[in-house]
Amino acid sequence: MSTLMKDPGETSLSKLLSTLISTAHPTTYVFATFSDHSALPRMAEIQLFFREAEGVTVITALEYATAQKINYFFPCRMITLNVTSNFEVVGFMAVLATRLTEANIGVNPVRGFYHDHLFVPAEEVDETASVLKVPNHSIQSIECLSCVELA
Repeated sequence: MSTLMKDPGETSLSKLLSTLISTAHPTTYVFATFSDHSALPRMAEIQLFFREAEGVTVITALEYATAQKINYFFPCRMITLNVTSNFEVVGFMAVLATRLTEANIGVNPVRGFYHDHLFVPAEEVDETASVLKVPNHSIQSIECLSCVELA
């Protein structure tokens, strides 16, 4: 019998942002797509697996993709956000994405059960880490979105 479990994550946006510590992983990852499921990498080599109508997208290590002659795109690094956010928290990723947008850094966020992860261009990982350390200047504007009246 399956049971709906309680989400253990933090729901306070200000607490998430004020306690945010990020970890940049040394591995360079890449995105690859597969329409032939028999060509998929072994599960142990896959960081992310996502099925779409057009095929399967995986994130795997650049080293593995190169060794296996897999066509890939977006060499990136993974930054783990070492806070556990509630699945329904509003604005957490929006604040971080806004900070990265202001620094002209692209991001592909991925949510795991325990943490959020940001895949950013490999050459911009150090700048991304610096941007994420900026004080919580965006919290108030995100929290006030619900205060704005729509015409």
